[in-house]
Amino acid sequence: SPLEVVALLNHELENYSKKLVQKPALLVLNKIDISPDKEEPSRLAEKLRSLDWPLQLPEKLRPRFPLQFDYVIPISAKLGEIEELKRALIRTYRNLHPSEVPQDLLEDDDKSLL
Repeated sequence: SPLEVVALLNHELENYSKKLVQKPALLVLNKIDISPDKEEPSRLAEKLRSLDWPLQLPEKLRPRFPLQFDYVIPISAKLGEIEELKRALIRTYRNLHPSEVPQDLLEDDDKSLL
């Protein structure tokens, strides 16, 4: 199942470096245009957005350090449905690399605005 695949990928990251599962994570569910059940990608995305997604798996498949996805985005790259993905990538990048305002431009009154 797709949920089991995510768990296996989670295990791979854990085995490589536990630090990786602590980093921001985006999950892209591609090819939603070929799903026979049009609601399945949305249901899967909803499951993976929850903090307890590993509990929906058999115990032997559950990751020790589950990924917490900042975004789970169903897309169809073939149909060009990638705008939400672009926005999520931009938001994630900006959160990791916030613009810094030089200290000499800040005055005591201005600090509350930032």
